[in-house]
Amino acid sequence: MSRQNPFEGSAAGVPTFSVIMPAYNTERFVDKALGSLVQQHCQDFEVVFIDDGSTDNTASLARKILSHWGGRYTFLNQKNQGVGKARNNAIDHAVGQYLFFLDSDDTVGPEMLEQVSHAVGSSFPDVVATGWRRIDEEGEEIEDDFFYHSNIPVMSSEPSERLVQFLKGLFPLWIGAFLVKRSLVEEKKIEFFSRLPVYDDVFFMLRCLFHMVSYELIDKELSSYRKRKGSVTLDRNYEDLVLKTEIHLMREVKRLFDGLDHCPGESLEYCNRRLALAYFRRLKGFVMEGREDLFSRASREGTFRSLLSDMTLSGSYSANDRFKAFLALFLPALYRLRYRIKRKKSSKLH
Repeated sequence: MSRQNPFEGSAAGVPTFSVIMPAYNTERFVDKALGSLVQQHCQDFEVVFIDDGSTDNTASLARKILSHWGGRYTFLNQKNQGVGKARNNAIDHAVGQYLFFLDSDDTVGPEMLEQVSHAVGSSFPDVVATGWRRIDEEGEEIEDDFFYHSNIPVMSSEPSERLVQFLKGLFPLWIGAFLVKRSLVEEKKIEFFSRLPVYDDVFFMLRCLFHMVSYELIDKELSSYRKRKGSVTLDRNYEDLVLKTEIHLMREVKRLFDGLDHCPGESLEYCNRRLALAYFRRLKGFVMEGREDLFSRASREGTFRSLLSDMTLSGSYSANDRFKAFLALFLPALYRLRYRIKRKKSSKLH
């Protein structure tokens, strides 16, 4: 298949796609990631590469590959601040009509951008998503039962319902198979969450789905997510980190819902339930680990206490949930006691 000339079809030299690639200590994989871009049938794109303070040869390898490519690229460096901050910084330097985020250990098929370009056509949707697959460190596909294509079910036209579908996992979206108009990101000031080192991409996609008007889903596996060792999930405090991020995420959802003229009650109820569950699991974890000081601090948070108050008065929650909310709100000592007993029983078993 013949390849297009660089930037062919772009208005005034502006590429259709900006591929943003953050990197941190991925010298083993960065050549494969950039190589999959260099081999694209459609060359109507730029690369914005940002090294997040790597301590290995990642930056020098990437610079060498990009300098020999002959296409348009921007090379950025920053002190190690995390992938969310790196992506946000790179967005400020992107000029393409669509933003596409590919990590430096993942890859795309040679027809990826060509397929997206054809699908976009003249409709120019706000969001484009494709199917994807998982691979191991050696590049072999990981076979499992998860469905990584993106065409089922149909996305709701109601923003709040669309977010609930996404949060329930009905759309198997992944940032490496997700493209969004740069103009939408700039207009709505959409950013990656950078306060905590997990779920930054979930925040970003959630905001895009909320604000989008049109979208296109391509039912083909065009990207590969590499599952490898050495991730943040190995941190011993990972569970609490996830719960903290979940609380931030659901607060953001509530903030978005508050901006709607009308939000279906089912959507708001789902949001409140998920937020309450995250709080309860976090409090339980503090008591089970003997971190009473953190329990006291978390249980006094204004958002949590307001949520507990609503739960005790609402008939939409189960009797057990309302009882837990009542204890945590008015009798926190008893709430702690039930988990202290469980902690003692657990320690005796071990």
